[in-house]
Amino acid sequence: MDAEIKKETEDGFGLLVLDNNDVEHKIGVSYTGEIDGHLQDGYPDKAAKRTKEGSEHVNQARRFAKWHVYRERGYDTVPPTENPDRIAAAMLAIIDLDEEDFDSLFGPLIEHSQRHSDGDPVDLPFPAAASDTVIYCQDLWLSDDPTECEPPLLEQYLEMARQTDVADLAEHLLTDDPLPHTSLPSFDIEAVSDVHYIQTDGISLTEYPDDSLPLERAPDTRLELLPLDVDTFGSPRMLIVSHLRFQIRDRLLEMGLEPPEILDLNGPGAFKPMVKQRLMNMYEEYYRPGGDESIPSAGLL
Repeated sequence: MDAEIKKETEDGFGLLVLDNNDVEHKIGVSYTGEIDGHLQDGYPDKAAKRTKEGSEHVNQARRFAKWHVYRERGYDTVPPTENPDRIAAAMLAIIDLDEEDFDSLFGPLIEHSQRHSDGDPVDLPFPAAASDTVIYCQDLWLSDDPTECEPPLLEQYLEMARQTDVADLAEHLLTDDPLPHTSLPSFDIEAVSDVHYIQTDGISLTEYPDDSLPLERAPDTRLELLPLDVDTFGSPRMLIVSHLRFQIRDRLLEMGLEPPEILDLNGPGAFKPMVKQRLMNMYEEYYRPGGDESIPSAGLL
């Protein structure tokens, strides 16, 4: 993927994006991140006439255009929970929590996921068939603002990992070694939502949002856990940190970018990208930690 900002108007930016099929896209991105124009001649203009992969290439170009404006001009054009810089900040904030605060904030989410994984009853606010997939969600709000870092936070994290030969900060949670991320900006968790849900039978999808959000602004990050066995990840904190790292990988993939080597690992990240990996040959099945077949495969895109 490649992009160039060709012009700026009173409404936003005009970009030329070259996708991974070498198709040129002329895309307008407003200052708030809306796509207000898109011309290309590599795929049918009507979405109904495109293949799933064709539509995804079109959407990759749009996502990458928003990312390029955000990174080049500083406007908050990427949806917050899809922004790798914000997800990286949440990962760092969670690593810094003491055990008591971590358990207080994320214990209920971990318990729901673990109980479901064990086959124990989970108290859900909606009827769910045994064959349904339930994703357990929780929103996070951070302070300070991760988008104000310079250089961008994700680049700082990747550079730190390259310099210290650290592929996974979560591994250090089980050791007495000093955490190498202390050179990076620090972030606090300002608030979290209650646990809420996504339910799918493999054909339709229903979201059950949290109606009592603690802050009026959009969350910085959303955790989306499938039923998972904590022991597979070593500890509850390693599960959450690994999940966020996999989310960064997924958001880069959705922009048509290859994840860096330290993020190029398998495991369950954001839910809708997992479904795309199952449905589309253009994506590797990164979500599979070990050949798991539990991801629903139809009707969700």
